[in-house]
Amino acid sequence: MAVFLRLWAVAVATLALVVALFVGLAILNFKQIQTDLLGGRLAVLAEMTAEPFEAAARIGLPLGSVRNSAALLERARQSDDAIAGVYVIGADGAVIRATGDAALHVPPGNTEGTRWSWSDPDHLFSAVRIIGAAGQPLGAVVVEIDRRESTILVRAMAAELLTSALAIWSVMSALSGAGIWLWLRPQITAFRGAEEQIEAFEQDLWSGRATADRANSGDLGHALRAALSGYRHAMRDRGDEHG
Repeated sequence: MAVFLRLWAVAVATLALVVALFVGLAILNFKQIQTDLLGGRLAVLAEMTAEPFEAAARIGLPLGSVRNSAALLERARQSDDAIAGVYVIGADGAVIRATGDAALHVPPGNTEGTRWSWSDPDHLFSAVRIIGAAGQPLGAVVVEIDRRESTILVRAMAAELLTSALAIWSVMSALSGAGIWLWLRPQITAFRGAEEQIEAFEQDLWSGRATADRANSGDLGHALRAALSGYRHAMRDRGDEHG
């Protein structure tokens, strides 16, 4: 039984490792898909919101002079319930127009390209750079979206996947135990018999009866006792020769 339990423990542990790796990779993949979808939706909205400001910049107008800019930003914010804020910032990162009074921190280092994004634990940001008539950067339009809804979806998917994985692991563990017992039963029985014969030989060796003939010692037990008897006879003969 000990051999069977050891084999089953190895099989169960291997199954657990495989299932854990599968669940982890599936969750990471789903999280990345959610982030990509959210980022793509945000980038489209940022580009649409930036169009009036880009038109003004091309004719040399400052970004703050765009008519109805507050209404344009508010319309963009109301297009999606998850939008937390829409901002127009200058080249120095200062907020020129915004929906509400929310502050915006633009991380440094975004000096190349016309579109970029960044995130924090709760929000995802997408920005479209606005270029002036002379080719100089005048600022950007930034859209901020709350990613907590996406996080809730990921957690719900992870909980459902973990529940299914646990059920699959339990069933596979039971099947692996049954398979090991049915297919390896002769080998397990033979190994267990060999262990019993070795243990019996060791007990007889310590008690000084290792050379005694035991009817129930088995082939391995007889072989071990014959080998020990031959060894002792050889050592005795060798001692007589030197004596």
